[in-house]
Amino acid sequence: MAITFKNTNKINIINLLLNLSMILSIVFGIFELKETFSFIKMVAIAYAILYEILMFITIYAGFRELNLPESMECLENGYVQQLGFILINSLLIDTSMVGLIVGSVIIASSTGISIYAVCTGIE
Repeated sequence: MAITFKNTNKINIINLLLNLSMILSIVFGIFELKETFSFIKMVAIAYAILYEILMFITIYAGFRELNLPESMECLENGYVQQLGFILINSLLIDTSMVGLIVGSVIIASSTGISIYAVCTGIE
């Protein structure tokens, strides 16, 4: 038995909202980076931007019911998407105070969505 769940439109909309709120954290991280440069913060912001792009492509493909390229097929699994949100926001928490607040909310909601999906058996 594989632990996967295919994204429904409801999950895609929630992921889109999480993705858009992550932009706020990235922008304030960039402003903070301009004031005090840190290579670690720059790498965290670069990873977050790349993950944002991959997630926008995945969410768009989910809404249009298109197939993703082979290198991105793992992102069709909703649990992998939630794990990505948790990991990237763990990196963004350190960039700014807004990153701390937004990252904490995203981590809590991602964990809540994953627990909800496991308990209700979303297919």
